Amino acid sequence: MDWDVYNRATAAMYEGRPKETLWLYQSLTDNVETEDERAVLLTACGGCYARLGNREEAFHCIAAAHSLRVVDSIVRSQIDLAEGNLHLLCGDYERAAQMFTEIAISYRDELGDPEQQDFAQELKSRYADSLTFLGRYSEAIPLLRELVAANSEYRQRSLLYLGICLANSGSIAEGRDALAQAARGEDAQTASEARERLAQLI
Repeated sequence: MDWDVYNRATAAMYEGRPKETLWLYQSLTDNVETEDERAVLLTACGGCYARLGNREEAFHCIAAAHSLRVVDSIVRSQIDLAEGNLHLLCGDYERAAQMFTEIAISYRDELGDPEQQDFAQELKSRYADSLTFLGRYSEAIPLLRELVAANSEYRQRSLLYLGICLANSGSIAEGRDALAQAARGEDAQTASEARERLAQLI
């Protein structure tokens, strides 16, 4: 597989161009050399379909990736994580939380690898999201505090959910502070939701 094209497609996704990204990924379909590469490509296409709102096709891609004989455990972990994220996106928070728990157990060694910290942070963030939506605030709060302290790319969203969890747990002042910090973040959508939540506490 031409990894330069793959990386260019991934960059386009981060820049908010999922249609272009999907086209680039699909252009690589006939050039994959191993089942691991095909699984990576299918998982990436699933992410694009999810961004485009076609959840049925997204799940189809993930199922196809699962059906392959994948050798690399990191690739398997990313397929599982992508499936968990899809359940989260679809509002099946119980199933998402269950999957994230299973991933943490199944890939304990990989998650402990310093080179896989991006994987570890994303898993922790998604699990905390699912716990927040399930109203399991006391379980979500410690994870969200860790994410905020790590100053990762998930910090602003973690502050938003931390504020929600704290406020719903009775820690109104601390929750208000977390929401205020989220409202000052760079992501406009997260900041807007934080302001809305903040207004509800006043």
